[in-house]
Amino acid sequence: MKCDLGMVVALGSFALTAGLLALGGLTPGPLPEPPEAGPFTKGWEYGTVPPETE
Repeated sequence: MKCDLGMVVALGSFALTAGLLALGGLTPGPLPEPPEAGPFTKGWEYGTVPPETE
């Protein structure tokens, strides 16, 4: 199958234009609020755990 490079470039340009036009109507929604952290109860255990020797 023979492919014309000019047609490939034109189709890529067309797809880019169509995509940008479709995205132009979109607006971002509000960011969700992360859950509140609970009260601090104990320190981080990383580094205080003994090595696994078995």
